Amino acid sequence: MDIKLIALDLDGTLLDEKKHLSEKNRKVLMRCIEKGIFVVPTTGRTVIGIPKEVLSIPGVRYAITVNGAMVEDFMRNCCQLKRHYRFWRLLKSILLCMMSI
Repeated sequence: MDIKLIALDLDGTLLDEKKHLSEKNRKVLMRCIEKGIFVVPTTGRTVIGIPKEVLSIPGVRYAITVNGAMVEDFMRNCCQLKRHYRFWRLLKSILLCMMSI
């Protein structure tokens, strides 16, 4: 079975304690991309919280952000919300609360 995609958490996995990508990790990610494997940074952060040194790796097209609620596509410059019932119910509750203020 060939590996098609690697989803990596950032803090404490891909990044060091100073939130930087090591040269060793960068080289390994580049080799994976060269083999046709999608490398997908995965984080609880929003996309702006992903370090530029990760996003600047040629071939990093997708990221999973906001604890899995969004999938970012850098090639199309768009994102998609996860269609999760509880998420939409929570969003509806927040919007209703905001409308009542």
